[in-house]
Amino acid sequence: MRFLPLAFLVTLLPAATPPIAVHINVQPSFMDSYQLLTRKTPYTFTCTALAFDAGSKKALVRASVVAERGKTKTEKKTNGEYAIDFTVTINKDGDRADTRVALQRNGVIVTEQRNMTALTQPAPFGRQ
Repeated sequence: MRFLPLAFLVTLLPAATPPIAVHINVQPSFMDSYQLLTRKTPYTFTCTALAFDAGSKKALVRASVVAERGKTKTEKKTNGEYAIDFTVTINKDGDRADTRVALQRNGVIVTEQRNMTALTQPAPFGRQ
């Protein structure tokens, strides 16, 4: 009987958060596998953030934006108890991407990551 309060307390504790990994990808949009329009998009970048369970490799939540040079884009997505806030800034020259990912579980931030990525310039169209 003396362990009953302890058992009650254990049932109220949330499940432990698994080890989280975050993968960020920034690439020129013309490299996308599928484009709705047939025109090239030389000045945009497709940026994705994927948060997943590092042990099981199970995806938890994913966000994706298409950002232009000199612009900042933000996307917020929720999947079950996980929410991701993904922000990307491409500088005006298109040679650097600054990203920020904040992952929440049940409204509590479990990880935040900031990253600066150097981008290579695509070859000008019509030149080979």
